[in-house]
Amino acid sequence: MNGINRPRENDEAILFTPEFHRTTLTGPGGIEAVLIDGLVVSVHDGEGSRPIPENGFVVSAAGKAAAWVREHLRPGGRAEVRSEAAMVIKGRVVNSPSDPTGERPLGDALLVFLRPPAARAD
Repeated sequence: MNGINRPRENDEAILFTPEFHRTTLTGPGGIEAVLIDGLVVSVHDGEGSRPIPENGFVVSAAGKAAAWVREHLRPGGRAEVRSEAAMVIKGRVVNSPSDPTGERPLGDALLVFLRPPAARAD
């Protein structure tokens, strides 16, 4: 992911949450995957400005980033978003990073992990 709740540029993937707006406010030059509670409920190619669900988010991508969305975020699939950060004050990490190797350099990051579909209880 290249950002959260900001205008999408070419060759970027942006995560849109309900705090952004009712829709992604994007043009038709990309692809958007709508996720609710970790489930990809729909994917829209070449439409833009998808409504953002109250209990989910939209991954919007254009250019080279759109290929990743087409390949990995398909209706019925599952994904989750994790963000990890270390708080640094005056060059010193002041929280406990969750990385088992401890302190490490970190830039802005938003990671999307694909998950297998949940088992059905029939």
